[in-house]
Order: sequence, then C-alpha cells, then structure tokens
Amino acid sequence: MTQEVDPVLILSRRKGEAVMVPLHGIEVRVLRITGSRVQLGFAGPGGTAFVREELLDGNQGFHAEPPHGRRTAGGEDPRPAPPAARGCGTPDDEHAAD
Repeated sequence: MTQEVDPVLILSRRKGEAVMVPLHGIEVRVLRITGSRVQLGFAGPGGTAFVREELLDGNQGFHAEPPHGRRTAGGEDPRPAPPAARGCGTPDDEHAAD
C-alpha cells in the first residue's frame, strides 16, 4: 500500500483455509503455497472488484487494466473466470505445504 496502516487483524492460514468477511459476503482462501509465494482465491457478491495494490492510483481508482480484462470496475469479462476466482473451491493437493 502507498501509506502505512495498522493491521486490524493478523492471521495465519494454511492451504485450504479461508478468511471470511461475512457482512460483505467475501471469502479469501489460501489455494497454494510454493516457497515464498502464496496463491489466494477471492470470492464475493456480483459486482465486487478485487484489485491488486499496484493497479490502484493515489485516489484509489484504477490506473491499469487487470490481465485479460477480468474483474474490472466497469464490469466483468464475458469469459468464464478461472476456478479460483469463481468460488474459491477446494484446491488440489499436489502442492500441499504444511
């Protein structure tokens, strides 16, 4: 983020575990852990935009399009989203890390 913020909540999660934001219907699930990289799946109600930090400008607006035009502020790409983005389904076990 562009400015330092104090975290409200700090959690540790393992592969397959999730963090929920129930009032907004949002789920963030750990799909895969490979070395120092973590793959996350995000699910939320229709119209919910999930944007990587580097795509935001100082006014919290978009300054670049996400790859393949998916999940943009003006609507969604008509192509089906990858499984991780559709529902944060249970990930495969080929890259388990415990």
